[in-house]
Amino acid sequence: MSALRPERATRERPAAQALRRRDRSGFVLIDVLVAVGVLAVLGAMLPASIVATRQSVERSEAWFHARLVAETLIARELSGTIGSGIRNGRLDGRRWTISSRPNNRLPSAAPLQSRRLLDVRLTVEVSATETLVVNTLRVGVAP
Repeated sequence: MSALRPERATRERPAAQALRRRDRSGFVLIDVLVAVGVLAVLGAMLPASIVATRQSVERSEAWFHARLVAETLIARELSGTIGSGIRNGRLDGRRWTISSRPNNRLPSAAPLQSRRLLDVRLTVEVSATETLVVNTLRVGVAP
């Protein structure tokens, strides 16, 4: 019986043999294929996110520049003589329109008796499909 014991001690289980064999061989083909598949999916998602980010930045820049045009026009109009009517033109490649009309709805307050109120509406083209509108800007001007 003592002769059987050394045989049992040297005998390994099949699962242990497979683990030892795998440790020596490195990566299996399926491991490499899974890693390549994951990288391919991530690589396919990356260009779409870059395009979306670029479009968002371009849209923000367009709105920013349209706002600058609007502020420039308001400052220019307030520093000059404002009258009733419609004016339009181009500034920095953007079309704009200013329409102003007398405001007769608000009662004249004591400090404003020497001035008349105008309702001014300003539109600035942001893109072919979007427009920035400054609506109902009330301006007191000398008569």
